Amino acid sequence: MGNWSGKGSARNLSISISIRESDSDPATSRNLPLIYGSTNEPDFISEINTTVTYHAPKPTFHDVIKIKLPANVPEKLHLFFTIKHINVRQKSKKEKPSDIVVCINSIL
Repeated sequence: MGNWSGKGSARNLSISISIRESDSDPATSRNLPLIYGSTNEPDFISEINTTVTYHAPKPTFHDVIKIKLPANVPEKLHLFFTIKHINVRQKSKKEKPSDIVVCINSIL
């Protein structure tokens, strides 16, 4: 569980979590299907999103995310967390969430 304690008025937030082969450029690093999917998804998925906390000035996240790590974890395996702002008043259906923060953590 995490709490948003930053300054500003960030609301309607979601966190995207993925596991990547390395900490290199996110555009070239591949997401690995090591995250357990929910009941309506495949067994393993490569990215998962938390629920959106609608209009909460200090959102709290309670999502449970399970990861299947290999027995021998490669040194370059990383968790990527991307905090996104979800616009509830989209001007077009093609409009995507805007990234606020990207965090990269080594698993080892």
